[in-house]
Amino acid sequence: GIPAAAAADAENARLFASAISLMKEGRLDVAERELTQYVAACPDDPEGWRQLGDCRYNLNQVSEALGAYRIALRKDEGNYLAERGRGIAALYLGYEAWEKDKKRLAHSYFQTALESLHTCLKTRSTDELARYGQALAAEGASRQLYVIATKALESENSQQAKEVIRNCLDIVDAAIQATEERLEKKTNDAEARMLL
Repeated sequence: GIPAAAAADAENARLFASAISLMKEGRLDVAERELTQYVAACPDDPEGWRQLGDCRYNLNQVSEALGAYRIALRKDEGNYLAERGRGIAALYLGYEAWEKDKKRLAHSYFQTALESLHTCLKTRSTDELARYGQALAAEGASRQLYVIATKALESENSQQAKEVIRNCLDIVDAAIQATEERLEKKTNDAEARMLL
């Protein structure tokens, strides 16, 4: 008969293929269960973790998606799609935290998004999703920097306020540039127009 290890490998390959097929069909809940099973059996496969991240993100389980992307990057730090997924998930969580008035947490997520998406753009400068995500993350991060600058001015620490405002302006300039580039390609993008 087939050795046990080969049979297990074949079953894991079948499980992964099935999960990917289910995702393409939009059956995300079943795909998520199968991918969870798959990464339990093959915990060192970064692609399994990355796909689980994508699946969970599309199920609106964004915190769990971010966790899966982080594991994928620990297994393969050069995994471009996991890095971009991490950035987009962190961006989403940043805005969610901001809406819940958790400003410091939001800023932390925005910083994570900026780091990840900057890493992506160093590799693929033409990635529109990464570029626009970076613009949104920059806009989010600048909100907290504005709060910090205001507090510095109120405490008469003008030097700190100047440094924070300079940083904020650099971030906003980058956001404006990325948003303008997006509008050049897609002039009727209402979300981009609102950000600009």
